[in-house]
Amino acid sequence: MRLHYLPFLLLLPIFSGCLKENCVETRSYTIYTPIYKQADELRDGVGIEPARPLNSPERSTSMVIFC
Repeated sequence: MRLHYLPFLLLLPIFSGCLKENCVETRSYTIYTPIYKQADELRDGVGIEPARPLNSPERSTSMVIFC
């Protein structure tokens, strides 16, 4: 009965080396600080432009059919 345990006992010293892990993990972070705009500054960047004529109207209306 003791011979059944013999292969496991012989392999035990081989796998005991896996128990000693000296891993060092380093993580770095970048902290971003938001830059806020006032409501008036935000509204100044948005505007309405007058309509412009199309340069090539045949290109703007294209239809793609998937089968």
